[in-house]
Amino acid sequence: MPETPHEEYAAELTETLELRRVPTAAVTQIVREVQSHIADSGEDPTTVFGSPSEYADNFAPKFRMARLRMLIISSVILAAGVRATRRSLSWHI
Repeated sequence: MPETPHEEYAAELTETLELRRVPTAAVTQIVREVQSHIADSGEDPTTVFGSPSEYADNFAPKFRMARLRMLIISSVILAAGVRATRRSLSWHI
């Protein structure tokens, strides 16, 4: 049986949020809130929320920033380790 447009929207939103590595609990809550709003109002989800990708943009950046911070911290630690190793090797030559 084909999905309704509302079910398709919820499925695409779920997939988009998961691909952007939004935590599962947050994905579940976001999709449930969208489904509840649509069920109560009868409105078209794309009209209300935009495309699933556009709506996911409201949530994914928070998690992207956390990953970016971890990447920066890891890079700084790695650079410091390389620099310390070079200093150590230059003293032994």
